[in-house]
Amino acid sequence: MKPHTRRTVTKLLLAAPAALAAVPMGCQSTGSSSAASEHLTPEQRQQREDLSKSVSRLRESVQRVGQMQIPVGSEPAIYFSPLVSRPQ
Repeated sequence: MKPHTRRTVTKLLLAAPAALAAVPMGCQSTGSSSAASEHLTPEQRQQREDLSKSVSRLRESVQRVGQMQIPVGSEPAIYFSPLVSRPQ
């Protein structure tokens, strides 16, 4: 496995809040999962499968980020600078 780049880590950090916010909506169920899946259209089944794959990939990515060892004094991956208004 090749090492993560700053760009990859930034993408993961930016995508994590949106994916975590989508999890509760995708995990809601009103009954047993087998009975609920019988009433789904093929598009809804595909969306559910895609969502579960995305969630599992996100969890793996978050786990990898948590295991990363960042050396002391390393260059930050994200730089914040103030927005300056332009003269009109």
